Amino acid sequence: MKIFNLSHVQLNSSDVERSRTFYEKAFGGKVVTTIMAKDGSAVRGYMVEIAPGSTLEIQPPRFPLTGKTSAWNTIAIETDDLEAACAKAEAAGGRREVGPMKSMMGDTPILNAVIIGPDNEHIELLQMI
Repeated sequence: MKIFNLSHVQLNSSDVERSRTFYEKAFGGKVVTTIMAKDGSAVRGYMVEIAPGSTLEIQPPRFPLTGKTSAWNTIAIETDDLEAACAKAEAAGGRREVGPMKSMMGDTPILNAVIIGPDNEHIELLQMI
């Protein structure tokens, strides 16, 4: 079996419109799919592309295929300018929890910070150094 890539990360959101707006403003996200209710009567969520091939699925806090909730609560976004990314996320309503701090990802030195998003999600911003 071959794994090709990570398709997307799902964010359990209490307000999908607020979260969509935050990820558009903070990270230049673009809605690539609007997820409708089964009967087509209302918007249920969004697929927001953060960067080519990196998509965030924003839905209410219940996985639609099983009806259960999930423990996933972090998304990591790589940037080439950590401070600028933090400032943009804060201007969009995020709150910096920690960082920047130097760390290692395997053998690669990085700078990283954690922003708290509109649903108290952890957004790790990282920059390779």
